[in-house]
Amino acid sequence: MHGGYSENQAAALSPNCNIAADAPCLRHILILKAPTSPTNEVQMTHEIKFPESGNIVEVRLSGVLSLDTFRDLHAELYFGGKWRTGMNVLVIIAHGSDPTAIDAKVLRTGFREEVERLLDIRGPEFKTAWVAEDTHVEPLLLQWQSMPFVKGTYDFEIFRDLGKARTWLETFASDWPEFYSPKQSAGRA
Repeated sequence: MHGGYSENQAAALSPNCNIAADAPCLRHILILKAPTSPTNEVQMTHEIKFPESGNIVEVRLSGVLSLDTFRDLHAELYFGGKWRTGMNVLVIIAHGSDPTAIDAKVLRTGFREEVERLLDIRGPEFKTAWVAEDTHVEPLLLQWQSMPFVKGTYDFEIFRDLGKARTWLETFASDWPEFYSPKQSAGRA
């Protein structure tokens, strides 16, 4: 299985894709069509956009939000080779996403473990701005924001407007000026 697809399924979706050697091609397939679980629920898909210049990484989530799918996202985001200490994250939860698989118990246990596991790699003064395209996701974000292990670990703000979220993150650009120098930008491109 490759990203929820068998080799034949992935090849049928993109006949020019060498699954073993062409991971970006497979990632593109995952963005276009989400794999399903055994119960035929559409699992969370994610798209990560690292900046050419600056320190704001944009992540777009869609589908069913769960602890396991967030762990998959974290593996790619923080351990995929592009993450640098000093980067911040702008997360957009797309219209139609389903957060019902995440409750208070999952937040207090599994997500707490994720916060602790990722503390060193995220770096000091890590910030994340969340934008929910549907208001039914906001209660989950507010609950997450209020968890004692989140408070004081990193800055977490919730927005309804994507522009305001980006503007908030941009106010911290002076904390990491090396992300805005031509030399740094060229090294990540």
